[in-house]
Amino acid sequence: MIADKYRCPLCKNNNQCCIPNDESAEGCWCTDAFFPKGIFDLLPTEREKVCICQNCLEAFDRTVH
Repeated sequence: MIADKYRCPLCKNNNQCCIPNDESAEGCWCTDAFFPKGIFDLLPTEREKVCICQNCLEAFDRTVH
């Protein structure tokens, strides 16, 4: 079972983020990624602050381009 801090709020799969694991943020894929404002509009209003996974970010980018 994936802990909530590692679960993407959109697809519920592992977000592969290093930050909740107290690893260096510099090594995480999300520090170099661009998250358009529109993707945050898809998130539930009542939620913890957790990372969106790379798959969801890429899927969102494909739908807007």
